[in-house]
Amino acid sequence: MKKDRIKDLILDFLGVFFLIWGIAAILNQVYLRDAIFFLWLCYIGLILIGLGILFRSSYLIASQIAILTIPLLIWSADFIYFLIFRQPLSGITLYFFENKIKFSNIISLQHLFTIPLSLLAIWMIKLNRKVFWKFGFLQITIFFMMGRFFTPANKNINCVFRSCFNTKIAFLPYFIEWFITFFLIIIITNFILMKIKVFRR
Repeated sequence: MKKDRIKDLILDFLGVFFLIWGIAAILNQVYLRDAIFFLWLCYIGLILIGLGILFRSSYLIASQIAILTIPLLIWSADFIYFLIFRQPLSGITLYFFENKIKFSNIISLQHLFTIPLSLLAIWMIKLNRKVFWKFGFLQITIFFMMGRFFTPANKNINCVFRSCFNTKIAFLPYFIEWFITFFLIIIITNFILMKIKVFRR
């Protein structure tokens, strides 16, 4: 019983931590008068992961891991590379080092801990054998449409208007490329996560 109590306390702490960080990220954008930035998948992901942990919903947590793992790993690799070699790898984290340390930079550090802490929560809660990639597909479809119709192209939130990596699949319209990329990200992460026995019941 004591072991279960400790586990519940850790999970409750993680859930509240994710919720607070996600809400702080959104309030910071409101303060900066860039409220539309709350549509970034990583910000919404923080809140959904927090709710998933508090409600012990491995389905909700895993759906966000499936969406965010590869993008956040790319960000983290670029960040760590710059710290070590003092030059950009892909350049996506240059903003962090070019600006003075400020609250927005602190918020950006969520790219480093979101996946490790989410996996810790999944390990403690355990995955049910549910097809959580379906929610991921629905979520990215909704956010693609919201990004294209309700945000300016120069903000390029969630890279819905153009690639964030200056890459292009020949002969394909960009929106098709975007969906193919995210569908592959979700399917690959879903497959790997379900194959790791320590995460399953």
